Amino acid sequence: MTVLTPPSQGEVEERLIEVVFTDRWDYHMNECRERENCDEAALEELLAELEIEKGDAFLGVSGLQSSTAAVDNWGYFFNDDFSPGEKVVGTIFAPLAMLGVPIALDGHTMNLEQRAMLTAGDGAIASTLGTEGMLAAFDFLFWLAWINFLLGFANLIPMVPFDGGHLVRDGTHSVIKRVARKMDPLKAENLALRLSRMSSLFILFIIAIPIIIPRII
Repeated sequence: MTVLTPPSQGEVEERLIEVVFTDRWDYHMNECRERENCDEAALEELLAELEIEKGDAFLGVSGLQSSTAAVDNWGYFFNDDFSPGEKVVGTIFAPLAMLGVPIALDGHTMNLEQRAMLTAGDGAIASTLGTEGMLAAFDFLFWLAWINFLLGFANLIPMVPFDGGHLVRDGTHSVIKRVARKMDPLKAENLALRLSRMSSLFILFIIAIPIIIPRII
């Protein structure tokens, strides 16, 4: 089957997807027999446990993604496959991973092809809002968390008037008072203020470089 690649991958091109129409039981058995270490007896038991019988219709398609892959990454906290420790670590680093999502997906909160395959669940809220309503709620909460985390992170930049700049100034003042205890308090405060201003200018210069250089070149 010939399909078109998604626009998010750049220039749209034709891509071949392998489609298999066959007996599902025979398909798995033949796939096993192609391997040297195939255990047909064990595979037959597994197929019986999965209620796959000879004669079951089967359509195999390769090259497609899971229909819930777009939201699986955000539901790990409720996934019993992860231990409590793994859930805590994931929750700590989730905001950092969240920052890169819209950058990697051209401003979208999830892969558009995966998004199109999502459907709302049977719960009271999901059935009331529907698929579009649930996606709108997800987008709203995602951007709300993304903007708040970005603002909090930016507030730590060591330049005035951000809180990071005031922390640098106060920290520098404390260090000067401990190192040069005989220095006049007013001179120590002025020195800390000058160092804070210099650090602010340095940070501003670093931020401005990637903005100015491309325009010059």
